[in-house]
Amino acid sequence: MKAHPRTRGPNKMRKREKKKAATAQDQPLRLNRILSLAGLCSRRQADQWILAGRVSVNGRVVREVGTKAFWGRDR
Repeated sequence: MKAHPRTRGPNKMRKREKKKAATAQDQPLRLNRILSLAGLCSRRQADQWILAGRVSVNGRVVREVGTKAFWGRDR
């Protein structure tokens, strides 16, 4: 009997989980992508938040779109 095509086996990962696993490497990512992967907002909305000064990294307010940070290391 075949499994239902929408079921996931033990080795299948959801799309968002794959993206998070790919970002676990030691490479900096753009802040808008980090915020989006965290589920806080879309990447476009994250750009608006950055321009408005609502985002800080390591205690410093970031106002430049395209700023990069490390996933899980920078706060």
